[in-house]
Amino acid sequence: MVAARGGRAERVGAACERTLCLRAALGLAPDAAGAARGWLQVGMSSTIDPATWQHPPPTFVMTVDVSGAMQWDYPGDEYASPGRLALYGGRPASRV
Repeated sequence: MVAARGGRAERVGAACERTLCLRAALGLAPDAAGAARGWLQVGMSSTIDPATWQHPPPTFVMTVDVSGAMQWDYPGDEYASPGRLALYGGRPASRV
């Protein structure tokens, strides 16, 4: 965890030894109006060196629901439902 003291940051506690470390702290402090408020701080640190880390190739998973469960047909609705877009490209089924 890093604590700001006197305009500089100092490490508090043991250094992170895993790929990702999360540390949390709770406290009470006044807000801008002077009322007491609860505060939550979440600190994150890592052993990954940004200078040498290489991002893995992305994985994309896409799903199209054509079951009809995502359709709606409201009178005067100018927007096609997701199901109609997938099945008919947004055109009314009677015109396909």
